[in-house]
Amino acid sequence: MRKLVLTSASVLAVTAWSTATIAQERPAAAEPTAEQTAEQPNDEGADEGDDILVVGSFQEALANAFDAKRNASQIVDVVGAEDLGKLPDISIAESLARLPGVVANRDRGNATELSVRGLGPNLTSTLLNGRELATGENSRNIRYETYPAELLRGAYVFKSPMADNVEGGIGGTIDLQTVRPLEIGDRRIVVNLRASHADLADDVRDADAFGYTGSVSYVDQFFDDSLGVALAYARRVQSTATTGTTIFPSAPRSIFANANTAAFNAAGIERLPFGLDVGVRGGDDIRSGAIAAIQWKPAPSFELNADFFYSTVDFTNPSQGIRVEGLNSEFGNLYTSLQGTDGSITAGTITQTANFGLTISNVNELYTLNDDLYSGGINAAWSTGDLTVTSDFGYSRNTRDAEFVSVETELHNVSGATPFQLTSGPSVTFSTLPSGRSVVGFNFDLSDPSLNLPSILRVPDSDTIVDEILSYALNAKLELGGFLTSLEFGARYSARRSFEPASPTSFRTAVLPCAEGAAFLSAATTS
Repeated sequence: MRKLVLTSASVLAVTAWSTATIAQERPAAAEPTAEQTAEQPNDEGADEGDDILVVGSFQEALANAFDAKRNASQIVDVVGAEDLGKLPDISIAESLARLPGVVANRDRGNATELSVRGLGPNLTSTLLNGRELATGENSRNIRYETYPAELLRGAYVFKSPMADNVEGGIGGTIDLQTVRPLEIGDRRIVVNLRASHADLADDVRDADAFGYTGSVSYVDQFFDDSLGVALAYARRVQSTATTGTTIFPSAPRSIFANANTAAFNAAGIERLPFGLDVGVRGGDDIRSGAIAAIQWKPAPSFELNADFFYSTVDFTNPSQGIRVEGLNSEFGNLYTSLQGTDGSITAGTITQTANFGLTISNVNELYTLNDDLYSGGINAAWSTGDLTVTSDFGYSRNTRDAEFVSVETELHNVSGATPFQLTSGPSVTFSTLPSGRSVVGFNFDLSDPSLNLPSILRVPDSDTIVDEILSYALNAKLELGGFLTSLEFGARYSARRSFEPASPTSFRTAVLPCAEGAAFLSAATTS
């Protein structure tokens, strides 16, 4: 078990100056009277300088995002919901990926990680309400699918740093925002429900084609709008059915002549792939999340906010496939009926002739993952005259339990009660169609349990990762006026502890029984 403890403290000071000469304030549009509305002509010849009245929650969200970006002292992009629970995407990453300079990495059909300015997810820092987030990854990047879009009010993407930003975001910093109940202004009860259907899942075992995404949110204000409460819950169930073919990397042919040299030269083949993998994956992706927020503002000079966020993600992904390795073993295989294009093999039959030739395996795997995230904090702000003081306490913890179990079977002969792995005879025939798809065939029945016996079992020793962050911050802002508009200063302290496996790819040794009742040892501890 490896333990990592990071503690950091920072002191910031920010001086801001007036930018009135380069930023123009947008005048507020006045409400039109009934008479003005009636007399106003609706023609295409209206002056372009006429004021445009912004109405509706969607237009208001765009206007608020525009104002936040225009008035910021750094390069920032803003995503805002038109109303509570109305971000249009399944996860916040889908919304953020539409911004310029933000690219999403996808896994199991979902946008999971974000890169800002092309610098990769590992160099992107992510916050929730200005606080660092724990993660189950081996780095600081997070899986954004953990954060349901229905539970968030928006996000800021900072592409340039300032002294008051949390450090660590070389590529950029993304600050996710939950709802503030008093900002909603009235009671809201919002229910969303969407159904989904995955066509491919109908043809994949262990996959359910139908899924859904649902959420319910409640916001209310009490005691003359001095106390606000928000509660929300979201759940998503979807299929992760996929099919795929993977061709392993190719390498140049051997420089030494062998029995296959003439066939390679005739077909113009210069490179050989190590192998290929053909498989299907089923299972489900289930995500649940909840938030609770309290906002108390007993006086204009004091405000207290407390928020809590919980999310859990569960993957259960069984997969089955066929794996061929050793296709590039020129001295252990015989290559016939070869065809090639641009130096690469596109069709042919490859037959094993020695024990170091190709191997054909049935691969059955089960990957399970559970991510539990708890994150929350308390923020207080007090102001008097031109001085505003804010303090913040935050805590975040992520626990990931993942397990990858793999069972491989290989072709065997049986002599008496003892199985022996075939060292010659198995072959694979493949060809590439004009459409680009490949057809693969074998000279043995890979579904016959009397021939395909277990050979390798992999079970991880431990794949549990725990990440925990505790943070404090104290900031002050003094309004100055004139050329220097304000002075900001403060301090922040954070302590991060991570517990992860010393070797995440370590597997246990296993003894596998064969079909005839004998037992043989084939799996070894690897790292």
